[in-house]
Amino acid sequence: MSAVRVVLPLILLATAVAHADDADSLFADGKRLVAAGSIDQGCDKFAASLALDPALGTTLHLAHCRDQQGRFADAYRLFERAQALAKSRKDKRAAVARRELARLAKRVARVKLTVGNADTPGLTIKLGDLTVTDLAAVQVVDPGQYSIEVSAPGYVTWRTVETALVGKSQTVVIPDLVAGANADPALVLASEVPAGSGSRVLPWLVIGTGVATTATGIALRLTAEPDQDRRSTIGAAVAITGAVVVVLGVVLYVKIGDTPVVLAPTATPTSVGLTLTGLL
Repeated sequence: MSAVRVVLPLILLATAVAHADDADSLFADGKRLVAAGSIDQGCDKFAASLALDPALGTTLHLAHCRDQQGRFADAYRLFERAQALAKSRKDKRAAVARRELARLAKRVARVKLTVGNADTPGLTIKLGDLTVTDLAAVQVVDPGQYSIEVSAPGYVTWRTVETALVGKSQTVVIPDLVAGANADPALVLASEVPAGSGSRVLPWLVIGTGVATTATGIALRLTAEPDQDRRSTIGAAVAITGAVVVVLGVVLYVKIGDTPVVLAPTATPTSVGLTLTGLL
């Protein structure tokens, strides 16, 4: 047990030293690239260095770099971070950050978000690429259009696009999220097929889908070259799947009676399908 107590701090120390060395190297590369006029590449180096070691100097250099890129809101947030860090250390560079913040204040816009159900478990709010963690704080954005996305497990994702004016402030009221299937990662669109003798739309929809799928599979198989065994196999599988769907459609046509049927098409990033309830 004593060996673990000694070795573990040594390993952590070695890792910290390695990260610091890497951060220093990236920082030096960033300065060299910016001096050579390669602003974007230099900013990338500064950002990578900051991720390894949140040093005050690196924060200031990245803030200046974002300013040169025209990313004024990002620069403003970085100067805010640098100012807080410098103040905590009684570092004179706090004055540099304060001066830059006063200058950039005229080039950004401010947004106050008002959220009705802010205590919703798992609530996530994205302002452009930025994840909002402090709803009480006024957010800084670049002038022009920006997006807002609000999501939470078990609720429908809410999205909007707003326009910010330079030097101005605005308030965006986010409505209460609607309970239901979340659009990400799965999108669920439900519709009810009316019961009774007129509810034959669903079977024909399924049959039509099956016929189209079968035709696609046959086409894949017929157009496969002699050396395209995989394409031929996939075509056969798709055709068989289509045939099964056709059979399902026929069964639905026979079985539908007085029971309401809910058809819920579902989609994920890797698949699509249909969910049927209230039947069989």
